Amino acid sequence: MAPEALRILDEAGLRTLLVYSGIQGAQERALVGTPRDTYRHWLGSIEPRAEEAGYLTAKALIDKGREARAFGPDGKLHLLAIAADRATPTSIRRSEGMRKAVEEAGDAVLDQEVFGAFSREKATEQSAWLFQRFPHARDSCGRQTTRWPSVPWHRGKRVAGSPVTTPGSAASTPRARP
Repeated sequence: MAPEALRILDEAGLRTLLVYSGIQGAQERALVGTPRDTYRHWLGSIEPRAEEAGYLTAKALIDKGREARAFGPDGKLHLLAIAADRATPTSIRRSEGMRKAVEEAGDAVLDQEVFGAFSREKATEQSAWLFQRFPHARDSCGRQTTRWPSVPWHRGKRVAGSPVTTPGSAASTPRARP
């Protein structure tokens, strides 16, 4: 998508900075070159290290689950994931990092990953039925629960690395990560 957008914006003479969903892979990079090379109005790209963020977040949550001894009867930590969407490159990479951490852990399994479409309401609804469907999954404090969790959010998105908490706790208040 970025190569076509860059072409259209460059033809219109608009200076362009791609943010969060920039150039994807070597094939796209070969098409567009570097900033101001093929498209002279393209200023550059700002892209998060999403795979690393997903990896580190999952690793921290797995460690917290170990500390809480939140293992299921099979001796494994059962994880549930609510990702943003299936199409956004940043979301895809964040999920890839999360799956890598789960795979490396050895004592953790990902029971299911669903997509919340950047909606707190949808994620809340999904988490309620996920906890019912997967009773061995526990929140980051090791509690087995079927109550809906509340998680810290910022601009409609879950704050990476934040623990799942129950309604009314101090951490359930929306806030940005420092």
